Amino acid sequence: MPRRSVLTSQEKESLLSLPVEEVARIRYYTLDEQDLSIIQERRSEASRLGFAVQLCYFRYPGVVLAGDQMPSEWLLDFVAQQIGTTPTEAGPAWAQYASHLATRREHILDLQFLYGYSSFTQEDAHQVALDLAPLSLESGRGIVIAGALVERLRDQKILLPSLLRIEAICAQVITEGERQIYRRISQALSPPVKKKLEALLVISSSDPSDEEAPKNNDAHDLAEATLESGSLGETPEVAAWVRKRLTPLRWLTTPPAAPTARQMLEHIERLRWVQGLELTPQIVEGIVHHRLSKMAREGLAMSAQDLAKLEAQRRLATLTAMVLEIRARLLDEIVELQDRIVGLALSRAKRTQDEQMGQAGQEWHRQAQLYGLIGSHLIQARDSGTDPFAAIEKVMPWAQFEQSVAAAQALGHRSSGDFLERLSEHYGPLHRFAPGLLACLPLVASPASHDLLQGVELLRDLAQKGARKIPEDAPLDWVRKRWRPLVL
Repeated sequence: MPRRSVLTSQEKESLLSLPVEEVARIRYYTLDEQDLSIIQERRSEASRLGFAVQLCYFRYPGVVLAGDQMPSEWLLDFVAQQIGTTPTEAGPAWAQYASHLATRREHILDLQFLYGYSSFTQEDAHQVALDLAPLSLESGRGIVIAGALVERLRDQKILLPSLLRIEAICAQVITEGERQIYRRISQALSPPVKKKLEALLVISSSDPSDEEAPKNNDAHDLAEATLESGSLGETPEVAAWVRKRLTPLRWLTTPPAAPTARQMLEHIERLRWVQGLELTPQIVEGIVHHRLSKMAREGLAMSAQDLAKLEAQRRLATLTAMVLEIRARLLDEIVELQDRIVGLALSRAKRTQDEQMGQAGQEWHRQAQLYGLIGSHLIQARDSGTDPFAAIEKVMPWAQFEQSVAAAQALGHRSSGDFLERLSEHYGPLHRFAPGLLACLPLVASPASHDLLQGVELLRDLAQKGARKIPEDAPLDWVRKRWRPLVL
């Protein structure tokens, strides 16, 4: 099996890079009197420089500098200045030191003995893996685990192993942390819930001879086409046929298409299905959210067939994380659908009102011209002493005049101009899904919105009972004056 890679090349490089902050450089690489005394015991200038540089690398990043590795130029100059070697002599002195393998080995042993450093052992690997186990439950990022591992070894004055060994330990820690999460979640699931989760991956019906199948349509192509459109078919019959050829998991992750009452009802049905799985918060208690989100993302990117091949505990834990993520998505999508549907109803009501007001304006203009003409004839009749009724009949027949008066009165009783009065004409789609929406949405509110929440709970109770009359003591302070005629 190939080694699991949990660190990028940049992350590996950062683990062993020298500090760039001046404060850190001074802290790790300034030699005190005791250091200088020990260094001066070395016989040659090259030996003193090599010993001092190795001491600095022991301290940070915590490694042995091999003979074929060139120390950082600024560090070489910084150490040379402290031990009395000129910068121009530092390069040749290090090259001379690097060529003497026996001297370097002797210095490594001396440094370990004098400063309490030790080489990394298998026992250290086992212990550090145990120490990092709690961290693996909080983060699955390799660089986080590796950073904690390196810091722990530095604090204990244990020289760092190779980067390959560090990555292997991190991969082991991350894998064991994931297994512990899988085990914790799966053990918290009851047998009925496990059965329901496993059923997410099973197609309810796969009989190709189903008589309900639409004619001249291939089952797979139709199912995929309807999924891409966000709907399960143009009719309930087609929707039922297509749904039987999808896994419940595939059906649950179908996004909504157009903002219609039918799409809302489909999504409410999905949410009820998820709520029927009865996944309580206690199942994932103590597991950080981003670990669950990562599991959900990985699961949602897999097919049902691939999910079914996972080890049982991992499969159940992944499905649990996926369902929690799907539930959150459904809630967001339902709220967004509701906003879009209400927005469309408001837009249509405003458009209808604007059209009516435009027509009313034309009627008012015609009526104004007509009654202006009638008025002028009445004035002439008064001045001449003639019959005013005859004057009116010169403009139009009396029966037509009566009709125009009735039309003018009706025109005066038309809408006040507020488009909300037209909203009831577009309430049909809202009424189709409103009871189901209120029944399935878990709602909470801040103290400032307590009356609003009480009002919603009252509407939910009325919908469940099939009642329509709002009680006289209903909380209405949250209803704006403009909306009260519509609410009541």
